[in-house]
Amino acid sequence: MKASTNTSTTLLGKLKITQTYASNKCAKKSGHYLNLDEARTSIDCWIEQYNHDRPHRGVGNRTPREAFLAFQGVLKNEALTA
Repeated sequence: MKASTNTSTTLLGKLKITQTYASNKCAKKSGHYLNLDEARTSIDCWIEQYNHDRPHRGVGNRTPREAFLAFQGVLKNEALTA
């Protein structure tokens, strides 16, 4: 997933989230980016890690991707039995 390039507000919001998680392997340790491309790359990395590597309590200690795939399977089974 690529960071949005449509609005600077969206990008700035994602940048703030990325800097909040400074311990993240993707975030730059200084918290400052030299240019917009560097920031986008870091944010893209963080989004990937957040959705695919980091478990969340709200979805049963699964990653959002795992939760989505499980839900997708439930929907598929319901469609087959309906």
